[in-house]
Amino acid sequence: MSGLNTGEQKQAAMARDRAALKSLFESASNNNVPGCIKAIQPYVNLETSTFEALAQFKDGRERTVLHFAAQSWAKDVVAWIKELVDGEKVNKEEKTRFINGKDEKVKLLLDANPASVNKPAPNGLPPLVTAAAGGLDGIASVLISSGADCGVILGGNVTIAHIAGDNGMVGTLRAMGGTETGRKAMGMDNEEGESAAELAAGQGYGECVKVILEATGEGEGWERRYEELKEISDKRVRAKPAVVEKEEEGEKGEEEVVWEDEVAAVEEWRRKVEGKGEVTEADKEEAGGEKGRGNGEFGRGNYKDAVGHYGKAITADPTERTYYSNRCACHLKLKDYPSALADAAVVREMSPEWNKGIHRLASARMGMRRYQAAAEAAWEGLKVEPGNQDLKDLMQKAVKKGREENKKMGRE
Repeated sequence: MSGLNTGEQKQAAMARDRAALKSLFESASNNNVPGCIKAIQPYVNLETSTFEALAQFKDGRERTVLHFAAQSWAKDVVAWIKELVDGEKVNKEEKTRFINGKDEKVKLLLDANPASVNKPAPNGLPPLVTAAAGGLDGIASVLISSGADCGVILGGNVTIAHIAGDNGMVGTLRAMGGTETGRKAMGMDNEEGESAAELAAGQGYGECVKVILEATGEGEGWERRYEELKEISDKRVRAKPAVVEKEEEGEKGEEEVVWEDEVAAVEEWRRKVEGKGEVTEADKEEAGGEKGRGNGEFGRGNYKDAVGHYGKAITADPTERTYYSNRCACHLKLKDYPSALADAAVVREMSPEWNKGIHRLASARMGMRRYQAAAEAAWEGLKVEPGNQDLKDLMQKAVKKGREENKKMGRE
């Protein structure tokens, strides 16, 4: 920056440079364009443009002024730098250090050094996480294109793809789809069992769903899958719980919380049984055959096809609990928790003390985020089989998740 000869002059110049650097970066962080201009002006001359002077300023971690502006979402400073680049004769190589032509909104690149895009911001988070959380699709997509790690996993097993899908960030998802790490992240579920595609579908972001499914190899017929995911997401909305009183031998007992969708599933099953009438031997044989075919598809991982076969078995014989239980297992594999819950509720009605059915019910309730109800179901199973480790683990997980949710909601 300063080409001086004597040691004293050199030290003085270095001190001025440090002061200018500090002033520039503080002004950028505070969205203060006049402050940035004042700090950089002494370094601008006939041979060095404002843009070129800005490009020379880096801190000890190789961060440019754009790091600080972008991390603080200093839009005025970003716009000023963009105007400088667009208005000056800057060669293509230099320009791409700040600009990405595919981004119509922000068009900025945080640094010329790809490795630095993963350096934490002052808030301790990588720039990509901060950009995604802020819904800044342009910045996030440019960061990924510049080498930012898009495979980062946050609390609750949430990925950048989950955040982008929930916020409708198509550009970010497209950039992720161009990397192996991004594609892997796009196929992951969070701790609630939700995929990035489901979150996007729940918000009505069809284009995001398409991008995600194409990246994960499920692009064929994506429109149909989009509608399925929307339905699953809609069903996830918690049904209204009702408080009823148990009655034992004609006397009022303790209160119990029931869920309307579970009650509705049982009522629908009863109507199906009544409508079917007597189950003949031929019906049972047909149902058994469909169950066998369903088991075969389940074993091959074709859970959707298995659902169809178990459904046909139920149509032939709606009185057999294993058909509902097996179909429930398929729904759990497909993360279709509302449908899994409906089948599990029917199994419980048919066989209240069958622990396989109880485990299915607890798992489905977990998927619906009904943690207290899931823990209660697991506890009921443990009273029948105290040594069942799977139910113990499930109950402990439900209790833990319930406490975490209560804290978030301010109930603890």
